[in-house]
Amino acid sequence: MKISPFEQYLRYHIEVEFKEYYLNY
Repeated sequence: MKISPFEQYLRYHIEVEFKEYYLNY
């Protein structure tokens, strides 16, 4: 199963947002 670049980008973006939110909290 291959993930599209768009999906990969979304996944990465969500991870970064979650980390920043978690660290700020």
